[in-house]
Amino acid sequence: DVQADYMTALQVGLDVLLAGVPRLLVNLVSEVDVSLLHLLNSTAHDIECPCLFEKGDDGRAKMHAAATLYQEAMHKVAALSRYQARDDWTVVVQPMYEGFSFPMTAAGVPDASFFSPDKFHYSTKGHAAAAVGVWNNMLQPIGSKQTWTRDYVSTVLCPSSEQPFFATSKNSLEVEAKR
Repeated sequence: DVQADYMTALQVGLDVLLAGVPRLLVNLVSEVDVSLLHLLNSTAHDIECPCLFEKGDDGRAKMHAAATLYQEAMHKVAALSRYQARDDWTVVVQPMYEGFSFPMTAAGVPDASFFSPDKFHYSTKGHAAAAVGVWNNMLQPIGSKQTWTRDYVSTVLCPSSEQPFFATSKNSLEVEAKR
């Protein structure tokens, strides 16, 4: 079972951190669904990831299913009590890539400016959008974290006097109770 194997590997890594690194917030950034990359129409994709691009719709469907399984696995592992029991150590999923869709141009086509010339890796603009997404997720309470939107890069959140800290499962309950 791919999901179970992934969860086990993730737990092994987190357990090493839990045993050896005090006072830590671990961010698990959700997996990107690479099955959408075919929309960018790049010949480089056939070389970089033939498992996805040579198999057409069937390959894309399998990659989409795998991305969903990995995203679900992250949430399951992060919710384990051993990673949520302490006040000075926790794991938080930052789900910014869940429900990912490409930023679009005014012409209604995927905006390739978010990607490097190979249309697989991010450009500077794409890295900036991803950084804003992770930062914003870190400030948003658990259960209220934003997933990808097409205008993600436009708003950068800031800590406030009501919530001057990164959101964790414990302090998110306090934030929600005050609302």
